[in-house]
Amino acid sequence: MVTLTKHMFKERMFQPDFELAPGYFIPQLSTVNQYLGYIHCLPSQESPESIHLHPNAEIAYSTQFSESMIASIQAITDLEVIQDIEGAADIYEALDATTGPTKESQVREICQSMLSTLPLPYDPFALSERLRALGSLKPIVIFLRQEIDCISKLLRVTKSVLTNLVDAIDGKIVLNESLRDALDAIHLSKVPATWLGVSLATCTADL
Repeated sequence: MVTLTKHMFKERMFQPDFELAPGYFIPQLSTVNQYLGYIHCLPSQESPESIHLHPNAEIAYSTQFSESMIASIQAITDLEVIQDIEGAADIYEALDATTGPTKESQVREICQSMLSTLPLPYDPFALSERLRALGSLKPIVIFLRQEIDCISKLLRVTKSVLTNLVDAIDGKIVLNESLRDALDAIHLSKVPATWLGVSLATCTADL
């Protein structure tokens, strides 16, 4: 903005043929009311071209704003997690019976379901033996080892987050910010940020 101001707002801006952008110029009027009328006729929201941005900038901004707003609306809950209260699980069961499944109880069920089907990480010793038999210095084997290491790390992180989420919902541990983000993401059928940080690159980001 400072660069744009220095470049555009000069004495030449008062010349009749000067335009800050197409349709944005200083009109040659005679009274204050005429200038006020001209100002009121300007668009309530400036186009990207008015500050020399590409037209697609408005599309990108609107998309990001909409996604942020929808995520905020979806994250609103009527019930906060009860922490550090003895018998928290029983409290949730009582609430489920009267008000229906809560966000936390739904996420807890998803976590338990995922934990029951989550494969175990690869055995590093058995893996080393198999890769050595294939030729550990071959480029394809090196690539395979890197992929397996990444998958094993992802499995460990996934299991850790799911286990900690169940414990936090049950009141056994504190629900920290990282777990809260994971809880919100799973509830919205999205991949938690902690998983994305160690996962393989992909063009999709949902469950």
